[in-house]
Amino acid sequence: MYRSTRAYYLLMAAPGTLLSAAIVLLTAAATAACETGNRPPAPSPGTGTGETITGRERIGWDQPAQGTAELATFRYAIYVDGTRSEIADATCTSTAGPTGFACSGRLPVMPPGTHVLEIAAFTSGDADAESARSGTLRVTVIGSTSPATATPLVNGERLTTVDGIQLSAVLVVDGIADLADMALAPDGRLLIAERGGRVRIVEDSVNAAPPVVADTGAELLSLALAPDFASTGHVFVIHSQPGVFGLVRYRLQGDQLIDRMRILADIPASPEPSAVVRFGPDAKLYAAFDDANDRDAAERLSDWGGKILRLNPDGRTPDDQPAASPVFWSGLASPRGLDWGPDGNALWMAERGPDGIERLRVLVTGVDRPRRAGQRATYVLPGEPWTTSLAFSRGDAVPQFHGNLFVAARGAGSLLRVQFHQNDRTRAVTTEKLLEGRMEGLRAVQVSEDGAIYCATGSAVWRLTPPPDPRKSGVIR
Repeated sequence: MYRSTRAYYLLMAAPGTLLSAAIVLLTAAATAACETGNRPPAPSPGTGTGETITGRERIGWDQPAQGTAELATFRYAIYVDGTRSEIADATCTSTAGPTGFACSGRLPVMPPGTHVLEIAAFTSGDADAESARSGTLRVTVIGSTSPATATPLVNGERLTTVDGIQLSAVLVVDGIADLADMALAPDGRLLIAERGGRVRIVEDSVNAAPPVVADTGAELLSLALAPDFASTGHVFVIHSQPGVFGLVRYRLQGDQLIDRMRILADIPASPEPSAVVRFGPDAKLYAAFDDANDRDAAERLSDWGGKILRLNPDGRTPDDQPAASPVFWSGLASPRGLDWGPDGNALWMAERGPDGIERLRVLVTGVDRPRRAGQRATYVLPGEPWTTSLAFSRGDAVPQFHGNLFVAARGAGSLLRVQFHQNDRTRAVTTEKLLEGRMEGLRAVQVSEDGAIYCATGSAVWRLTPPPDPRKSGVIR
């Protein structure tokens, strides 16, 4: 049984450097582990008055444990205004004091303002194995929380996630002009849509701007390949011209996009247009359009603005759509990304709402709504992420990533990794910010069939994969 202890938070400007203005003593006793089954004891129960911080400090706590072996099994979550993420760079001393092992970790990115922080310990990605939350600590952030020591990502650099997964960052292509979206072909080629209207194709890993295969003459927003791309070469793009969206199909032949076919036209668009096109696991085309700042139109089923439409690849309404309408979801404000969970049962959508808040929505169909979605869950994204894209990992290149969701955040300058409850894949239990401050704002993310993660800025595309195994390359160290 764990002893009752007294614990504290301490915020440090850098490892080993105490920020004296930010020490907050917490006075309540710790929860005994025997009262919580297999869960770890709470790191720091009690309450604190809070301090003014820059957001670049580290947060510290005392962690009760029966020894260093058990301590090594613990990971730590931080709740910022109720939103959970995993603490990065968490370290603990090897010797326990009277209140437990002294631990610290990096604070997550927080916008300026007042925030309430809580900490919990857990032993896996399963939230059921998480301790009670600590007492609350109120802090006021007075400046940007972007990491002060962040440096640009270097080609070939090794990265480590909070749960110890090793990744190698490889620069795939550079010299892109204002990348808007990208798509991976089955044969490994990469198609890139530039906002200025051009589509480029990467045949092999190169570090210079690849050739242009089309110049559409319109602002490109999103791009998707048909499920039968290998045989048809069909490429679908959403473009915008002043005040309107269009959805167009092309055919890739050699190094040219030909056979232009208009699928949809003249859908009202907002002054800052936002739209996404993707294919679902049912081989249907899903196209999401913003509401053109018209909330009434977003709710009317007769208007395509502010909707997700479900279509056959030729633009016709599928026979199984209710009331012969292609509307799958209505009431959108500004869609930012679409993808399906690995089991194909839930469509995840990133959206900036009319209230300016960015959310992830989980949309599902059911017996009563077979081809029109209902909402299963919604999650508020913290800060000002300016989400641009999302993608699930389904491959085996990184087994620990299978079923994880990756969200490209242009404003936050990071790739958000979301993990889920093992018994409910629509229930997010922990998040981690990858590449935080290492790249300019991310514009797109895709995950290949084998699990390699492709993430793009406005000018470059990077690939994240496990480092080569020296045992398989004949190099033994």
